[in-house]
Amino acid sequence: YPFRWSKGELYDLLSDRLRVCRENKSESYPLLNLFEPDISKDKVLDVLDKLRQPRFALKFMYNIIRQGCAEQDKTDDGPVKIGLEVFYKVKATIERDMIEYYENVGESPD
Repeated sequence: YPFRWSKGELYDLLSDRLRVCRENKSESYPLLNLFEPDISKDKVLDVLDKLRQPRFALKFMYNIIRQGCAEQDKTDDGPVKIGLEVFYKVKATIERDMIEYYENVGESPD
């Protein structure tokens, strides 16, 4: 696919999106901060490598935040962290959406 972004570029794009949502926009906020410690940066980068484009990466981030918050039982004010179950559930959904998208436009997702 000619417009393929690298996993590092997508990681930086999503991290920057998170940064601009912060009160202090000059402070970085790496995408990895959203996840529990058992989700490594390599796992996140592997997903982004498969998504290849901002359209899918942004949808992944939106859904991971939405689903992660919906499944939290937190009673304190600490930050919500995304666990493995939500991570893999959203990953599978986005990958199916991506395949369907490419089938609809008559291209291969590979």
